[in-house]
Amino acid sequence: MNNKALDKLETNIHEMKRGPEHFDDAEFIALYPQKAVENFPELKPFYQELLDYMRSEYQRVGHPWKPEYEL
Repeated sequence: MNNKALDKLETNIHEMKRGPEHFDDAEFIALYPQKAVENFPELKPFYQELLDYMRSEYQRVGHPWKPEYEL
């Protein structure tokens, strides 16, 4: 199992619980787990759900949602 991918997803979940209105670098947070998850395809469905939630929260607080944030 790829702990690196899981750790990065956990970090994103924690940051999303804190709320994107507190982000200093929203782009970094959006992209943080992407490469690790690409190397662990079993996590892609979960990551897609997280991205869907992140997109709605980013839009809610006025952070841009860029195409490169998607899988």
